[in-house]
Amino acid sequence: MSAFDRFASYAPSWSMPSPGRVPVTPSDLDALPFTTRWLRVTTGGTVRAAHVDGGIINFTAANGERVPGQFTRVFSTGTTATGIIAEK
Repeated sequence: MSAFDRFASYAPSWSMPSPGRVPVTPSDLDALPFTTRWLRVTTGGTVRAAHVDGGIINFTAANGERVPGQFTRVFSTGTTATGIIAEK
């Protein structure tokens, strides 16, 4: 029996819990399986990521930080943060 989803009747929003998460393996070639709402960084450092608008951004994230954004790729070159999780 599956768990009751108390958010099923709500429209998606930034303040709602994420409906799914996947670990990220940074890659200069492969895109993420979906456009993110957030990236969570377990061990802080620099993240180099592609945004849905085509731009590339470098940012520094602290341990456990959750960074909002519609990211499509996390690059291996330029990324030192580890334990990155993409949230839908």
